[in-house]
Amino acid sequence: MNNRIIILLSLTFFTGYSQGSSVIWTGEKITFSKLALGDADALTSNVTLKRGANSGLYNNVSETENTSISPADTRWAYGTTQDDLSSLSFDTFKNAVGQGNQGNKPPMGSDLVLHLVTDDIYMDITFLTWETNGNYSYERSSPNGIGILLNGTVSAENNQIKNVADPTDAQDAVTKSYVESLLSDYQSQIDNLQDQIDALQASSGSGTVTDQDGNSYPYLTYGNQAWTVKNAEVVTYRDGTEIPQVTDATQWANLTTGAWCYYDNDSSKGKLYNWYAVAGIHDTDPNTPNKELAPLGWNIPEKSEAIILENYLIANGYNYDGTTTGNKIAKALSSSSGWDISTNEGVPGNNQIENDSSGFNAPPIGYRTEFGVFAPDGNTLLIWFIDENDLNTSARLMISNDYYSTYWLNSKKTKGFSVRFVRD
Repeated sequence: MNNRIIILLSLTFFTGYSQGSSVIWTGEKITFSKLALGDADALTSNVTLKRGANSGLYNNVSETENTSISPADTRWAYGTTQDDLSSLSFDTFKNAVGQGNQGNKPPMGSDLVLHLVTDDIYMDITFLTWETNGNYSYERSSPNGIGILLNGTVSAENNQIKNVADPTDAQDAVTKSYVESLLSDYQSQIDNLQDQIDALQASSGSGTVTDQDGNSYPYLTYGNQAWTVKNAEVVTYRDGTEIPQVTDATQWANLTTGAWCYYDNDSSKGKLYNWYAVAGIHDTDPNTPNKELAPLGWNIPEKSEAIILENYLIANGYNYDGTTTGNKIAKALSSSSGWDISTNEGVPGNNQIENDSSGFNAPPIGYRTEFGVFAPDGNTLLIWFIDENDLNTSARLMISNDYYSTYWLNSKKTKGFSVRFVRD
């Protein structure tokens, strides 16, 4: 066989040899049986053998019924592919081997050779049954193992197809199992690298965490605590339950279950959550367990955890004036842009380039009031905490453009604030 491989439609593999430019199928014998009306034997993209009720064979690719030259694009002869093919008398089915019923019936049990003309493929075929209801069966040789049949031609020049289960050179073909083994090895290496990255992040006090929706958050370590330094973006609880997005002001104001929205209902801006979402209250049944908003291994912080963070920053010189007493850390927590300008000393709105020395990166996203309307952005960031003050209010931390300290208040649970996570 020359070094060009003839390719028919569908990655068909064959065992065979050639006489001249012809291909002979010598693969394992297979039996085809027509048992239902639509059954047909798709040999190549050019020939599909099919038989109607009480009629002869036809090529379902190019014919809809049996005719005098059916099956089209085929020639038939008595003999086997072991014979000298040039010595066999090939003709149409009816002229070469047809018997009875206008030449539609083949001989039973006789050795025949079928030639697929366009594909120039020869195969052995022996008919086993032929029933008046249109059912029939035959045994034929199959394509199996040595070549590749696709549509068109492809050059095999400078390529090697050797032991595909154990390739040795760059141009060798390979098996699926060999590739899967390589991928498994690579995955092991990736996992090892990830373990090293995780260890480095743990030792450096920084890293990233991914939530249940695939959002990634950088985190930093402050003392013994790790906090995300990006506002929450989740739209489902940890178990995959969807958190409703509520845009209507009246509907928002009357909620007693979790919801989120974009600030100003603008998808280019950050997400805000009511306290019910923070607490995981997803329905009105008081007996239903609450869900988790934070990703696995993290939680919604308590006020006491935030106070530990504040005290850590104060004690470690993050006050705007470098002192280690008194709360003057708002500037250190705030993002370095977006704040309304203020002339007050040491506040987030004054000389914003000096903000965010702690890396906490709190932006002035604004908030949603208990009436469902949006307060102006640029001057405030409010963050929910899990602590419940009473039936209607809960704790929140506020950073303002015009104050050098952070401060605490209790707010209506229907308000929409930002959310951060702290590691368990």
